[in-house]
Amino acid sequence: MRRRAWLALLAAGPVWALAYLVAPRHGLLSNVLDDMGGFVCAAAVVLGVRLHRPARPAPWLLFAGAQLCSGAGDVLWSVYEDVLHDDPFPSLADVLYLASYPLFTAGLFLLARRRAAERDIGGLLDAGIVAAGLGLLSWTVLMRPIAADDTLSLTGQLV
Repeated sequence: MRRRAWLALLAAGPVWALAYLVAPRHGLLSNVLDDMGGFVCAAAVVLGVRLHRPARPAPWLLFAGAQLCSGAGDVLWSVYEDVLHDDPFPSLADVLYLASYPLFTAGLFLLARRRAAERDIGGLLDAGIVAAGLGLLSWTVLMRPIAADDTLSLTGQLV
């Protein structure tokens, strides 16, 4: 069963990608294929946990939860855009997208914590330097223009 599940997912990925690429943009098929990605990833992670039974499944289940939040945000955004013909910002879809980040972070933290039982101050400093550099770049390119945009509400700027 493990081998068949793995092969089915492996074969489905390229077929899915090809179908998405040849489907008309913003059509029903491309939207469904795009929106279902988060749910399929979450299902694949849960399937992997069930099949391989890791000693500590919590990080993987947190990753699956994050993918579920992201997938639900995609579906909700498609409903706003294609059914309601609305472009709300911020919206409940943004809440779902933002909820995925703490779940991913917690999963990564648990994986890293399990890997290194003793304190690695040098590794922590190295990671902090890289994170600070990427954070500065992210602030300069992405966040600062949004924070300075007077047309957005305070909630929109915070999101």
